[in-house]
Parts: sequence; C-alpha cells; structure tokens
Amino acid sequence: MKLSYNHLKNLLDYDLSKIQYLGILYRLAQMDVINGATEEAVKKFGKIVKLGNKLGIAQESQKMLESMEYK
Repeated sequence: MKLSYNHLKNLLDYDLSKIQYLGILYRLAQMDVINGATEEAVKKFGKIVKLGNKLGIAQESQKMLESMEYK
C-alpha cells in the first residue's frame, strides 16, 4: 500500500485537472485514515472541501470530516 500511496502522491506534481487532483487527494486521505494518519487525512479532506465547491467529492469529504470529529 505504501508504494501505491507514494505513486498517487507523486501524481499530484503533474498538471492535472481540478477533478483529477481532488480525486487523487481524496484517495490519499482515505489511505491516511486506514493507516491511522488522522491529522494528514483531516488536512486533505479539508483542502478538498475548500477547493471542491459543490462537487460530490467535496460533499463526501465534508461527511468524512464530520464523522472523524466524533472519534
């Protein structure tokens, strides 16, 4: 999983569309949750919410943030 995480993280350095960038960031945040890196996940989900406006991925990220606050 670490190899996949690093590969996705490296993709963020490329010229991506907004939806591609946010999609990769969302996957990385999900992986952070699985790996117990809660602070990193919160940062990524927060960035998605901020940049995603009304995209579905931003709404899902908001839900994730809300569920993580209660833990």
